[in-house]
Amino acid sequence: LDVFDRRVLEVLLSAAATAELDSVALQKINQVSLWSASHGFDPSPMVAGLFRRAAESARSEATVVDSAFQDQVTECLRRAMGNNDDYRVVPELDLAHLGCPGVIVDLAVVHREVANGLASYQQQLVLIIEADGPSHYVRTIGEESGTSHTLCGKALMRRNSLRRLGYPVEEISFTHWKRLDRNSRQEYVESIVKARLLPQEKFLQSMQQQKFLPVASSPSSMLLSLVPSASSSRNALLSAMRLLSTAVARQPNYRPSMAADLPRGYEYTIQKKLVKSLRRGGDESLLSARGFCRHLTEILPERPPNIRLVRELLGELAHSPEFVKANRDAVDGLCAVLRGRIDEDSLSRIQGRALGEIAQSIGRLELPWTAEVTLIARHCQDRLGLESMPAAAVANVAYGVAKCGGADAGFVEALASDWLRRIRTASEPIQPVSHTVAMRSLSYMFDGQPCVVGLLQEFTRRVDISAFNDHQKSQIVGAQTRILRGPNTPQAGADIGHADATKLGLVDLATLVTAHARRQKALPEAVITRIISLLEDQDQDFDRQLLANLSRAVGSLLGSHSTASRGLDHLLEVLNNTVVKCPQPLPLPVLGSILWASLASPSPKVKRLASVLLTRVDRDALSTARPQ
Repeated sequence: LDVFDRRVLEVLLSAAATAELDSVALQKINQVSLWSASHGFDPSPMVAGLFRRAAESARSEATVVDSAFQDQVTECLRRAMGNNDDYRVVPELDLAHLGCPGVIVDLAVVHREVANGLASYQQQLVLIIEADGPSHYVRTIGEESGTSHTLCGKALMRRNSLRRLGYPVEEISFTHWKRLDRNSRQEYVESIVKARLLPQEKFLQSMQQQKFLPVASSPSSMLLSLVPSASSSRNALLSAMRLLSTAVARQPNYRPSMAADLPRGYEYTIQKKLVKSLRRGGDESLLSARGFCRHLTEILPERPPNIRLVRELLGELAHSPEFVKANRDAVDGLCAVLRGRIDEDSLSRIQGRALGEIAQSIGRLELPWTAEVTLIARHCQDRLGLESMPAAAVANVAYGVAKCGGADAGFVEALASDWLRRIRTASEPIQPVSHTVAMRSLSYMFDGQPCVVGLLQEFTRRVDISAFNDHQKSQIVGAQTRILRGPNTPQAGADIGHADATKLGLVDLATLVTAHARRQKALPEAVITRIISLLEDQDQDFDRQLLANLSRAVGSLLGSHSTASRGLDHLLEVLNNTVVKCPQPLPLPVLGSILWASLASPSPKVKRLASVLLTRVDRDALSTARPQ
């Protein structure tokens, strides 16, 4: 109803101050505190104490709501702001630092301050957007209009109170949002930004011309100097008063940051939103995920370090390769922040499984973190001991070290000796994937160590690879080939331009082609020629899974305009022809890889070969195949 009576309010609140109130009642008192402040209420000492209790309760009970609707509005607002470095979009901003404890607004735009040559985002709040979802409305029944929905009393009171305090609040209704298509939503948000921010931008420029912010005269003279500029706009005058409070607060020992004012655990809320967006998929969700990456990049430097958060974020990104590939700049920015939190102290607090997950994620993301991975390996080898770690964790650490090139002879020998012990004692069952990762990693780190050759010999005798799938068998064969040929095999991810293609076998060439496909780098003609010459060797039988992997890499390169070439078209035809000549029926995964690659360059010859391949399907496997 918004009926304000100072005397009645004082009597009611004084009575409440002497009563035992639960958290629900204190939440309501905190709402009354905001509402009364917007009417200029000056509480007595007793009521002021009650307001402080209510504020503490509100601060501890404050929560952040997870809403796909709000995420969509956030991304539209970020796009509307563009690359404007003078403003920053902050979702779920706690207004406690502005005297409104327990009030978390859905979206806020803050203006940048520059002090001593350093840019920071402080208390210049220039726009609040409230995303009113279904829970913000109540159903009303009228005699003429029938049933309708109106904003609930709690939301309406808070909205009006913030406006009376001078905050520019805009509302976006869920029902209105649903009726708009994607382009219309963006235009709608942009219209709000233009209407709200352009007048304030002019006002800020007028203040800078008067040298209001840099010159620290008396607060009263500052405000008086602004009155002529602000007299034409009530909102502008209120903005001036808020800017005055910022200028007064800007003392050498008083520089609160926006990240410090966020709710406790806020970074975990954004992490959950990021995970949800990545797993949900779709253009809108992945666009939201990009925004969450950037937001975490901004707030994490001022939040307490937590190695668990680092592990979980790296792991989630490592399992989202398509997102990482399309948003490498945002991912690299976040990873740069996470990298600073991997140190001796943080790693000493976690055990082998977590260390393995971090190393594996670093490898999958292809991050050049040699020092960090070396530190992880040292913790596993010296502090924990490889023998105390699960086989999967040891394999993950080996993978990360091999990918980043952080191995020394001591680690390679310790890894080979530990894996040999595991094979001999059979103290724990080792999954085929762990065997594959460990052996493949050792093959890339191999530098002539006799213990690695000894492990290979024992592996061949003791490990039954009948449980391995075709891809794993192919990788084991490739690892054995590298080790037996000696330590001159190119490292994982090495630049093909620095390798002599004429001296590489098909396994190594397939690995390097895959690396080029992952990075979308053009393949040199010398490599294509070498692969074709090997495939046209009539006296050699090729592993079908190896051919499938090579086909997928070639198809990926052909699918990109920057890497496609006539040589790749010819290579695809030769690959299809080689697969057609395989004597046994084709497993479905192999056939699927070949046909998928053929889609990238469906020449008449490739189409004919594809029709032949379809007659080579293992029909028994087809009858029991999974939908994928």
